[in-house]
Amino acid sequence: MNILILSGKFNAGHTSAATAIRTLTEARLGDTANITLIDLPEYISQEGAALWYSIFDALANHMSPLYNAYYRMSAIGDGGKLFSPLRVFSQRMNALLDEHHPDVVISTHPVCSFLAARCRRHGANFTLITCLTDLSTHPEWVNKGTDYYCVGSRDIAVALEGQGVPRERILLTGIPLHPEFYSPLPQKEPGAKKELLLMGGGAGLLPTKLSFYERLAALEGVHTTVITGRNKKLYERLAGKFENITVLGFVSDVRARMAHADLLVSKAGGITLFEALYSGIPLLVPDPAMEQEKNNAALASARGAAVVAPKDPDRCLNAIASLLKDHARLRRMSAVAAEIRSSLRPNALYDLLSRLAERKGAVRHAA
Repeated sequence: MNILILSGKFNAGHTSAATAIRTLTEARLGDTANITLIDLPEYISQEGAALWYSIFDALANHMSPLYNAYYRMSAIGDGGKLFSPLRVFSQRMNALLDEHHPDVVISTHPVCSFLAARCRRHGANFTLITCLTDLSTHPEWVNKGTDYYCVGSRDIAVALEGQGVPRERILLTGIPLHPEFYSPLPQKEPGAKKELLLMGGGAGLLPTKLSFYERLAALEGVHTTVITGRNKKLYERLAGKFENITVLGFVSDVRARMAHADLLVSKAGGITLFEALYSGIPLLVPDPAMEQEKNNAALASARGAAVVAPKDPDRCLNAIASLLKDHARLRRMSAVAAEIRSSLRPNALYDLLSRLAERKGAVRHAA
């Protein structure tokens, strides 16, 4: 069976989910599946993708009000799909399908879902699965021609049903994570100090004022690990400067660091949120700027798995200090994370793929 996974590097979450799906599908299906992961914008145009990604980064990191205005307007009616300029890329999408002849297409980005669904409606023959990488029911994710949706919460599943998606076509998988996050949680060793973990995503979007870290280092009974990601300037400013603070750049053992922390402070990207849930770690989110992350944070906060704090560094730090002292609330947040984990079926996607592979094999043998 040929499986084509489509994504785009508009942020790290879409690509991370796609990579996780490929890894787990390879482990589950082995030689019965031929799996290809494609960055669709780069396939359409190398030069164009570089421009699109740079524009997105500028909007997301420096002009979020403009981006949010577009995001809200595009949620009206059909989200502008009828006259979407993305239709001009349908020819390249068809070329990709002709090149790989997929039996299954899995999308982790709305642009990929839109184009793949359009090809399905115009006669292409494959099973289309869209994996939502945010806790969102924005119309950009929902396309006629989609066979299955993988979603992160019951709230999203119910909302999709309200938009006309049959219940049996919705898989409550959570957002796909790398395999290590599905392994049993290690026993946390009690330490003399609380462990605080600060992460800014792959781009290292963290406070830059040294005064914030000076106050952080002064928190009594707290050791902090700061992961700056690709933000080399911040790493150089902070590394080795403060007692009680360990500064790291890009790391590959995020699961282990989350599992041994008492509190995570990070942006509310879908991947980060679910990594925290599967690590059993309470999450504090500085008030998000991006609309998708606002939705993620709001849902996690409503369930009791996260706390949304003011974005102002001083007020945010006050919220961090207060939460670290509230041992009962931290325990409740970890318990909520466990409840949410128990409601999800990450393997539902791979069970579906196994059934499709068996069906494909049966048809081939019959022929």
